Amino acid sequence: MNGAREHIRWKLPDYLKQRGISVYALQKETAKEVSRNTVYRWGREGEVPKYIDLAVLVSVIRGLERLTGEEVTFDDILEYDSTPLDTDLDKESRTWLESDLSRLGEFEPYDWEEGEADEGENVTASVHGDSLWVSF
Repeated sequence: MNGAREHIRWKLPDYLKQRGISVYALQKETAKEVSRNTVYRWGREGEVPKYIDLAVLVSVIRGLERLTGEEVTFDDILEYDSTPLDTDLDKESRTWLESDLSRLGEFEPYDWEEGEADEGENVTASVHGDSLWVSF
């Protein structure tokens, strides 16, 4: 199983963020079944758990279902990718590669004004609610 973590995309932090659920709310909902440390560790962005206890994962999924009123599956929380993640990427590059851009088509293209952004200048974009924020 050497290198198996490189093939797992842990999606719990994204799932929580997309639905506006705090790690605290998930921890409270699963407090009787899952340790607080596990919920906070699993809910932290950029973390892939070293070990996933299936009973704990099922408890987290059931907690998410209670919070959202929606069916939650293993696929919502993790996915297998046969190509390993490039571990040499910096944090910003990895964030871009792993981000959910499924709503990007909902935004109008930005019309850059002359001199607003110099060629080669770094631009950062992020989705906040129903808005796309761009900063340089």
